[in-house]
Amino acid sequence: MARSNTRRVVAVIGMLLASALIAACTTPPSSAPTPNAAGLHAALVDGGLQITWNPTGQGQTNGYDLQYRVDGAGWVAVETTFDNTVLFDDVTEFTQYWFRVRAKAAPGATPGAFSDSL
Repeated sequence: MARSNTRRVVAVIGMLLASALIAACTTPPSSAPTPNAAGLHAALVDGGLQITWNPTGQGQTNGYDLQYRVDGAGWVAVETTFDNTVLFDDVTEFTQYWFRVRAKAAPGATPGAFSDSL
């Protein structure tokens, strides 16, 4: 009788370990990226990527500099307005993009640093 109970305990432990392993392998990681100080965010939308960031007083007055790069290449300017959102439609499948933004400086002033890239 003791041997039968031992087998049952081993079988139950085995099933629990298998269930835990399956749960660990099938649970997706958190998809929420850590926000950066500028609130820079990219979302996949019909037609491209919707890039948004937190508005600033200086940016709303002077506009924004938004840049992107691909696979470690140099930064490329994206045309922006005074809004804090842009539809980036120059996308290629299976390509990773990085973005950064800053408020434009007033004429004659030095612009601030770009945000951390996203």
